[in-house]
Amino acid sequence: MIKAVLGFILLGIVVILWVGSSFLIQYILSSGGYDNPFFLTYFSTTIYSLYLIDVLRKRKEIKSGALPSLKFTFKAAAQFTPMYFCANYFHNMSLELTTVSSATI
Repeated sequence: MIKAVLGFILLGIVVILWVGSSFLIQYILSSGGYDNPFFLTYFSTTIYSLYLIDVLRKRKEIKSGALPSLKFTFKAAAQFTPMYFCANYFHNMSLELTTVSSATI
């Protein structure tokens, strides 16, 4: 029961962060001062590389087989990142033309 409640709380946090960041990006792009969704997407996508610091810190667990190898992680990221980047880029572009609620659905 506690795990389910914790899962719902974490899901709620993710939803709040997603919608909040969409409103922020829409405000930045529609305020007229900055019109570059590519840079915003590139910057927010490269922030995810900070997670690799934690992976490198846990090298002993990686060598013991508890976590996937760095080679496997790199291959998976190389396949997933272009699709993720394109999806976020087009979502950010759509925020200039529509509302957050219709862009999220």
